[in-house]
Amino acid sequence: MRYAGIQDGLRHWVNLLIPAVTAHLVLALALAFAPPQSRFLRTSAVVLTAALCLETIRRKDPHSIEESDFGDYMFGLALHASCYLLLKNMSPTKMLHSKRRRMSWATHALFSPRMGVQPPRRDPSSTTITAFIFRKLTVAALGLLAWSYIRAWVLLPAEFGPWDVTPDKDSMVSQLLAGTFGVRELRIRAAFVVASHAGSALVINAAHCICAVLAVGLLGSPIAEWPPLFGNIFEAYSVRRYYSHFWHKLMRKGFTPHSVFLTTEIFGLRKGTGLGRAMVVLLSFFISGVMHTITAWAPGPCQNVRPLWSFVEIGLVILLEQAVQQLYRKLHKTLGLRWKRAEVVWWRVFGYCWVVVYWLTSVGPLYKDMRCSYRAR
Repeated sequence: MRYAGIQDGLRHWVNLLIPAVTAHLVLALALAFAPPQSRFLRTSAVVLTAALCLETIRRKDPHSIEESDFGDYMFGLALHASCYLLLKNMSPTKMLHSKRRRMSWATHALFSPRMGVQPPRRDPSSTTITAFIFRKLTVAALGLLAWSYIRAWVLLPAEFGPWDVTPDKDSMVSQLLAGTFGVRELRIRAAFVVASHAGSALVINAAHCICAVLAVGLLGSPIAEWPPLFGNIFEAYSVRRYYSHFWHKLMRKGFTPHSVFLTTEIFGLRKGTGLGRAMVVLLSFFISGVMHTITAWAPGPCQNVRPLWSFVEIGLVILLEQAVQQLYRKLHKTLGLRWKRAEVVWWRVFGYCWVVVYWLTSVGPLYKDMRCSYRAR
């Protein structure tokens, strides 16, 4: 019985990886050898890569969180194919004559989605390969260990049940107004926030660390090409800074160029204007929402209950933050006030509290997920 289970697991992963590996190969070959002036070849490669990525997403286990993250990666690969081959029309320099060097360049571009995006942190230049590999393996092991505890819902109360996720508890604001929000409700919401944000961060970071070890240790990639994936969490004192200064930039090249293209070519707005920048922000989170909605979808009674709106809402919150900050700066300047250290510290502390409160109020979809899982049992 155990041997049969192992066989089924291996068969599932082989079935999953066949279209995934083929998608990578198609994109690498197109980057290396499809001429920049051949729009037909490049468009065909994008369509084929996207089809293979969607097939991989279709074959993944819809109830596996880790495979949902893998699905996000494959959706991102399709976006990067469109960005690299069509929007940016990238190709090897004329100096790279040999096929091997062209494929090497294409592989580097394929696995460096942060290319051209300034990392928030870098390893010291004195870091040795041995120290780098040891640290990355340690971080990966500790991250996966932490995730194994988080995914077991150890942060929830021991007697947690359907009564804790009833529809009247979806909104924290409504609970506060009704006077029904207590320590237990806070603990449950905090557990949901940790599972949805820290859980994804731990899994993604562990995968990045393992890739960095393989690239540096086996393929001789420079350490500088594999900076830390996440920035400094203490810089995240607004929702915008959470994404711009802390969260990973793996999808920056997938979301932003497409958002700029839609803003300028479809909506006819200049990206340098206030309205244009706002549209780019909203479209970036809209594309992110489409990605997460598709990759998190599951058949049956518990179909994807996470609304696309929850991702667009993040973009709206960021725009609201920026508007409030601009108004405050103008008021400061109009009154001729000087920025004092105490005021800066106060606003930073307020910002941390604001980010925490926002994430606590934004986990309503997880209550719906939990209710659906209880009904499906």
